[in-house]
Amino acid sequence: MRHEKKLMSLEDHNVIFAPYFASEDSDTMDVIFRGSEAEIERSDAIHSGLDAGVKLRPNADDLKEIGPHFEPKWKTYFENAPDKPVTWLGPFAT
Repeated sequence: MRHEKKLMSLEDHNVIFAPYFASEDSDTMDVIFRGSEAEIERSDAIHSGLDAGVKLRPNADDLKEIGPHFEPKWKTYFENAPDKPVTWLGPFAT
């Protein structure tokens, strides 16, 4: 059980960062990641890079469709935590 809890905390933040190319004049957070402290202070990049997001939780019909293999995880980890999404989708611009 202890090992399972440790895995769940790691699995709580599954993410895929898809790289893309942007023009040199694009608004990015490069100054935060690569700039000097003086550049950061002059910068207007005061945000997290997240502009929108969607939290998804299955309803009763979805749970039936997902199947019984998901039920133990749903019951122990998600069912009594309505603020915990099963899936989160959103763009992250850096």
